Amino acid sequence: MDLLTQLEPQIRTGQQEFAGIIGELLRRFRPDLMAQFRVCDENYLLEPFLFTYFSAEDGPRRASLDQLVAGYLPALRRSNSIPAVADHTGIVYLPGAGYVKVAGLTVKLQYVPDGDEPGWYQVRDSGMERCMYRPCQLMCGGIEMMTRGSPIVAALFDSSGEGAAESIAASSGHCAAAVENSLGIIGNVWPQLYRVLTTVLRRVVLFESVASNSFATTRAQGTVFCNIALGRTEAFFIEDLTHQGGHVAFAAAALDPATYFRIPSGTIVGDLTGDARDRRSLYVALHGIFTEALMCHCLGLCLERRVFEDARRQHELLGRFNFIFARFTSDLRLLSELAIFSEDGRAFLGRLQSAWSTLAIRHTSRLGMVDLAGQDYNFSYERFSRLNPIDTGK
Repeated sequence: MDLLTQLEPQIRTGQQEFAGIIGELLRRFRPDLMAQFRVCDENYLLEPFLFTYFSAEDGPRRASLDQLVAGYLPALRRSNSIPAVADHTGIVYLPGAGYVKVAGLTVKLQYVPDGDEPGWYQVRDSGMERCMYRPCQLMCGGIEMMTRGSPIVAALFDSSGEGAAESIAASSGHCAAAVENSLGIIGNVWPQLYRVLTTVLRRVVLFESVASNSFATTRAQGTVFCNIALGRTEAFFIEDLTHQGGHVAFAAAALDPATYFRIPSGTIVGDLTGDARDRRSLYVALHGIFTEALMCHCLGLCLERRVFEDARRQHELLGRFNFIFARFTSDLRLLSELAIFSEDGRAFLGRLQSAWSTLAIRHTSRLGMVDLAGQDYNFSYERFSRLNPIDTGK
């Protein structure tokens, strides 16, 4: 896909700039912590929850910087004692390493690499206390599946989703296999997208909430948050991982959104169109169109290659593809009619329009042949299947 090919160099540059931002913050506040890493160890600077730590008002109460980067150090270079913050059940989360059961909310930990059971131990006045240690769960491309909540991740949910962080453990238990399968399918049908996703993503967080959508945020750059209340099938996760992962990639590619517009990127779309219901900023709307293009192309490839043998899952792919393409069409038309783009923005819009035309021609037989009545902001396969009985010939 030309659109993604053009952006890949910008994504890599943006990732380096994100790492530079975190590096500057650590140099200012914890130069001693940076001294533990070698110059070639810059991987830790893109730990998503470092972004959360520095953006949350109470970041130090939710995690220590030491615990957020400890898992990135080779075993022999890990400190003899690091401060850590546990959740209310006494579990300390160490990104990239795992989970440690401790006594107390604020504790000190030590990593012991030798012996039959290397792992993390709680440091007490009387010495070290062996703790239950569970390594983190890794999926395709080394992406971590978060298997329980933590105070630092809870900071990323607003008040309407207060219970969402508590649902992480059960959600990952229900859907980890489906997420793993979906990443594998994306890798098979679109290796380029898989390469981008495994470059920008560090972590997948599954949660369940009736009050929140799936999301990605630069406050945890490199993490996607997928709401399983909206779907639990591979078709859903193919769409949602592409959607939220696309946001992460575009955040890196468009680190300076002002380059795309002649007017402030925070301008509300509805203020330009007269539609008071549309409260998206221009930047958010452009993000949306980019991810819609990715989702359409990925879902279209899955349909072409019949990645699922059973008719029901293919049918769900067809519904999701039509639903996203309709939104892509509407959003692209809306922004194309606004004379607000800079030269770079017009070039990017042109690539989006080219992507739309290619999809419309390539999938003529699949588009406009289904009834999307009753669909809300998020696609409902239940509603779709009631209006569109499965045709095993499609």
